[in-house]
Amino acid sequence: MNFSNLKALVTRKEFSNSAWNIADVIVLPFLMLLFTPFFIRKLGTDQYGIWMFVNSIIAGIGILNMGLGDATIKFVSKYRSLEDPINLSRIVNAVFSLSLVFLIIFIVFGNGFAYILKTYNFFKLGKDELLVTLVRFNWEAYYLGLNMLNRFYFLYLRVSKNMIHLLSYRLFQRQC
Repeated sequence: MNFSNLKALVTRKEFSNSAWNIADVIVLPFLMLLFTPFFIRKLGTDQYGIWMFVNSIIAGIGILNMGLGDATIKFVSKYRSLEDPINLSRIVNAVFSLSLVFLIIFIVFGNGFAYILKTYNFFKLGKDELLVTLVRFNWEAYYLGLNMLNRFYFLYLRVSKNMIHLLSYRLFQRQC
């Protein structure tokens, strides 16, 4: 077995990124299972149930990302490498605008759901549980919306930063 190839593979940035993504997918659910008894003891079954309910709704809303991150990476990289500032600007503006629209949707949805929950209390929550749920839901809605903007911004910076490496790799390929 050639360990130099294995070492070269493990030290590549792509391997590190993949390892972190796999760890995120595997470790987070494992930790949630591991710490569930702790959370139930500290929060109580009612508060834990509310917390899980709000998290599941927020996770469902998070699906609305619709691949904006992948689109940002693909098209910003493409138009930067083609040195096409008009289309680059168009893509950046479109993704940023969609991120702002999602921010507004998340805030309206979060506040609307909190208002409906407060008005009708269809889960028959006590006063304290209701307050915690409303605050948690509102904060999560704001967080999700701002996180969309944050992701876009950092993806754009990441693509911009890595463009030097991508362009040099592309030039190297042409010379070989």
